[in-house]
Amino acid sequence: MRHHTILLLLTLTLLVGAACGGPKPIHVGFAAQLTGPHSDLGVDGRDAAILAVEALNAAGGINGRPLQLVIHDDQGDPEVARQVSSALIEQGVVAIIGHSTSAQTEAVFEQINQANMVMISPTTSSDYFTGQDDYFFRITSTTSMQGRALARYVYTQGYTQTAIVYDQTNLTFSNSFKENFEAEFHKLGGEVELVLSFTSRIDDVRTIAQSLATHEPTALLLIASAFDAALIVQAFRQLNPTTPIFSSGWAQTEELLIKGGNAVEGMTLIIAFNPQHSDPAFQRFIERFDQRYQRPVSFAAAFSYEAILVLAKGLHQTKGSTTGLREVLRELGPIAGLQGTFEFDQFGDVRRDLYISSVRAGTFQVVTTIPAEELP
Repeated sequence: MRHHTILLLLTLTLLVGAACGGPKPIHVGFAAQLTGPHSDLGVDGRDAAILAVEALNAAGGINGRPLQLVIHDDQGDPEVARQVSSALIEQGVVAIIGHSTSAQTEAVFEQINQANMVMISPTTSSDYFTGQDDYFFRITSTTSMQGRALARYVYTQGYTQTAIVYDQTNLTFSNSFKENFEAEFHKLGGEVELVLSFTSRIDDVRTIAQSLATHEPTALLLIASAFDAALIVQAFRQLNPTTPIFSSGWAQTEELLIKGGNAVEGMTLIIAFNPQHSDPAFQRFIERFDQRYQRPVSFAAAFSYEAILVLAKGLHQTKGSTTGLREVLRELGPIAGLQGTFEFDQFGDVRRDLYISSVRAGTFQVVTTIPAEELP
């Protein structure tokens, strides 16, 4: 505990969006993994949140009061995540944007509910949080929707058998995705011929690749971060260059393309994000993000930007207060996002279009759109 306390004291806290003097700022917490090899989601989310706050403040903020981000690094550690959330609650933030993975969100779930603290996660998708009367909202669709939709796609592509490799570090997400995929795949008549798990930062991915190559699977489903997926695919492709590889959207970031290189060409992923979406709001966001950060927009960036916009809509109605914020967010109705509209249900969950993307020439290219109304 002492170790984690020291880490918390060293946690980067960044205030963005307000100068000294003037109207009293409204503090908004942001918590995600911002350091280490699995920080791509958190860094993209933070950078997009900064842009969103700047745009809102330039337009007058919330009834004349500027938003101010209070940013903390949870380091991908559940204990640090709990310490970070405790610190943000004590600092008096009106809401928390975060966390970036389901495992860290689960770690703080009881904490935020006991504090009546609204949390909006851009990327947490585990079914663990589905249908609960709580203070948790999310911008992305659930693992049940994504896992089952991918199972249908894999099966309709002619693959009736597949192996699965999943990361136990983010088990709240990976196990939920795996179980939903397996249930739908079996229902269709498919067979999961091999299941392997690993613990990120501990297990050698070459061992995973060797086990896969020994079994010669018909197809492969990866449920892992971009960092780990890239390493596994590189090692596996050296032993088996032709097996089709499918993946959860967790890996769909620039990290996969950079670290995976030619090995990830042809890899197929599912996520509620279209990097080629034509919505003018999304195109403007792409331009601003590229101008500031000189890198492509990821799903984590887009969803984080939307999370700030959603929170701002709620705060406009509560005049910057936490009182009634949860109820207001639940009743917002259709929300104009960066890629069309979405809407919270009574539990803060959303249904959004899903996209099947393939890595082609070093980019993610959408090959199939699954409308929200057609999701399982």
